[in-house]
Amino acid sequence: MGSPDRRRCPQCGTVLSRSNAGTHCAPCQRDPIRRLDPAFWADPVVRTAAAEWDFGVVVRLFRKHTGLSQAAVARLVIWL
Repeated sequence: MGSPDRRRCPQCGTVLSRSNAGTHCAPCQRDPIRRLDPAFWADPVVRTAAAEWDFGVVVRLFRKHTGLSQAAVARLVIWL
């Protein structure tokens, strides 16, 4: 039986493997959208850019917030 004190991923709640030294499960580590802090969308600059349909600014801020390259964001857009 599992122990109730097992580490869990703070994003999705999955029990972390004993071999995982990180704080998130592997899928959450690979998925930058899941890692995106909800405060990102509350940022006034992001909200204004989204309201004005200025997605160049939104993507630039998203890249800065997540640390993703332009190619990685392009793969996400195609994947979605």
